[in-house]
Amino acid sequence: MTVENNYWSNKRVVVTGGAGFLGSFITKKLIQRSAADILIPRIEYYNLVDRDAIRRLLDESMLPPEKRPAHLTPEGFHPSSFSLHPSNLVIIHLAARVGGIGANLEHPAE
Repeated sequence: MTVENNYWSNKRVVVTGGAGFLGSFITKKLIQRSAADILIPRIEYYNLVDRDAIRRLLDESMLPPEKRPAHLTPEGFHPSSFSLHPSNLVIIHLAARVGGIGANLEHPAE
């Protein structure tokens, strides 16, 4: 196991936008690098401009895999069932409005 694989082996990683073009690539790389746990919040469950939804996402992210909503775990991924310390949570924020850079500049935080 390489150093970079070792880094991810005890990490729970939340990838916002994980179902998108860049996010799905990152998710595959995290699986290849043996991330202990990967979570992909979907917009239909978590509106990331709503503080309550963000708090719920963070709370649910800290639950053991068997106790959290199934929609957070990528299909076909089997997270480690051991408990991870909260300091091992990594958030990679890739969520964006669909429509390219111009749409994001015209509609920030939407």
